[in-house]
Amino acid sequence: MGPQLQPQLNFTKPAKSSYAHLRHLRAKGLITKGQQSQALNVLQFVGYYQLLIYTRPLQDDQKRFYPGVRFDDILALYEFDRSLRLVLLDAIEQVEVAFRSAIVNAMANDKDCGPHFYLKTKHFKDMEAHRNFMKNVLD
Repeated sequence: MGPQLQPQLNFTKPAKSSYAHLRHLRAKGLITKGQQSQALNVLQFVGYYQLLIYTRPLQDDQKRFYPGVRFDDILALYEFDRSLRLVLLDAIEQVEVAFRSAIVNAMANDKDCGPHFYLKTKHFKDMEAHRNFMKNVLD
């Protein structure tokens, strides 16, 4: 038999349903009046532990929600973070494309390199890296 692929983990907390997680949040003082259906949907498809990080700024030192905190407040933080992440990923993608284009243009127009510079092993420090690169290019 081969090596064990997954380590044995001993979880101390039992799995809970979205309903149980929502009851837990309410017990900590979260207001969900008129938002139960939305809250259950978000807990089901986003996940309790994914949302948990967004509850911290809305809680005191005993992890109780400050008075008046509603589920919408948690969701607003989550949605802001999601929007910020999308804006940043878009900007990073533009920088990545510009960087790759600059490298390709510089190498392709260099008299010692040419447009097929990537085929030449002399442009790689590691021969194995070049072989792997070429395998990926050709596949």
